[in-house]
Amino acid sequence: MKQFSFNQKCVLITGASSGIGEALSQKIASQASHLILVARNVEKLKTLQKKLENQLNVSVYQLDLCDFSAIDDFAREMNSQRLSIDVLIHNAGISQRSLAKETSEETELKIWNTNYFGPVRLTKKLLALMPAKPSKIVVISSIVGVFGYPFRSTYSATKHALKGYFESLALEEKSNGLEVHFVLPGRVRTDISKKALRGDGQHHDKMDEGQAIGISAERCADDIVKAVNRGKVKVLIGGKELLMVKLYSIFPNVFKNIALKELKNG
Repeated sequence: MKQFSFNQKCVLITGASSGIGEALSQKIASQASHLILVARNVEKLKTLQKKLENQLNVSVYQLDLCDFSAIDDFAREMNSQRLSIDVLIHNAGISQRSLAKETSEETELKIWNTNYFGPVRLTKKLLALMPAKPSKIVVISSIVGVFGYPFRSTYSATKHALKGYFESLALEEKSNGLEVHFVLPGRVRTDISKKALRGDGQHHDKMDEGQAIGISAERCADDIVKAVNRGKVKVLIGGKELLMVKLYSIFPNVFKNIALKELKNG
């Protein structure tokens, strides 16, 4: 398989203002010709833009994936510029730290819109701007997109849904040159657990102990770029927690006992 390169590519990254998205932006900046960075926090995006704009053309846009009309407006702006997007990286997302029975429908809907319906809508609106070169969609999912886990019922469901949707899309658009890559991170030292939603919709505001000792966002970004360059369709990124994926498929009872211990410990 011919190796891919981000060199001289136009790359759009959602959730680019912090964490994995910010690290990816900095990693790809030395190779790409144009970065389109999208996030809710436009001030952080502008700060990142100043760091990177001496390396390449950087455009920043404020966008909340829960706001479908804003997605439509953004897509119209992209179309009006007649851009050719080579790589679309779906990184934006929000996690959860609550029991299913204690999670309000409003909270569930926010997680679904941010993690699934928003990215799907954005993809459909931008697909015409992704010509056969090939073009690529990179879906930043999670290891809980492989299995269910306590306190993450809705979050896990959205990641499972992304897998089904984008696997189907990849088959439908293969003849048009589209390739889809799935990234399944384990523990990465970002603010995702702090920003995760409790059942009432408020932020969790705590760093998970395991996440605090996870890999850096920079290492995660390095591994993502290497995996995409090598054409890997699915890549697991993290530390020893990735063993949970193997346990789930090979020793399901061992996996279940570990998950139940997590539930007991709260």
